[in-house]
Amino acid sequence: MDEKVLTKMREEAPLNMEKAEKIANEFGLKTKSVIASATRNGIEYERKARVGKTGEPAVRKEELVTRIADKFGLEVTELDGLEKANKRALEALLK
Repeated sequence: MDEKVLTKMREEAPLNMEKAEKIANEFGLKTKSVIASATRNGIEYERKARVGKTGEPAVRKEELVTRIADKFGLEVTELDGLEKANKRALEALLK
């Protein structure tokens, strides 16, 4: 990656999708290559928060299992394999 581009990325840091698109357009690059170059060169990049179908933040099944273990006073290791259960079933256990 050209030093001019890297300098611009450092000036704009922390980068996000909007800033990466702006830099990519300015230098005639692909947005993904700007993001990849930033992470390779230690320039902070803030990923967009993942959201589920309902628009709420996405929660991994592993996190749900950890919450279930806390709720019932168990060690997470006692619930090995539970992360393979249906996500709705895991959420129901937390209600």
